[in-house]
Formats: sequence, structure tokens, C-alpha cells
Amino acid sequence: MQRLARICGVLAVLGLDKDIDAVAADDRVGRKLQDLQMDSPPKSRRTAAAIKRESAK
Repeated sequence: MQRLARICGVLAVLGLDKDIDAVAADDRVGRKLQDLQMDSPPKSRRTAAAIKRESAK
């Protein structure tokens, strides 16, 4: 959150603080990235010991 606050502060100093609303309203790339992350299957959380036991079988 601190990064976002810092970015907004810089935009305000540059007089571009109104532009962040336009970017946030139509963030197609960000939305696509979120959708891609949601569609991926959950990653396996196997431990090294579990993998070793499976390979020993």
C-alpha cells in the first residue's frame, strides 16, 4: 500500500492525479492477468519428504 500512496503522491505533484481514475476504471491488462491467475489449477504443496517417499515406492 505504501507504494500506491507514493505513486499517487507523485502523480498529484505532477498534476496527473485525475488520470489514475481513468486508468483504474479501464485496466484491461490487469483484469486479464487476474483472470488468468484464477483459471490456473492450484499448485501442489508437496514437501521434499513426501516427494522422496513417493519416489522410493
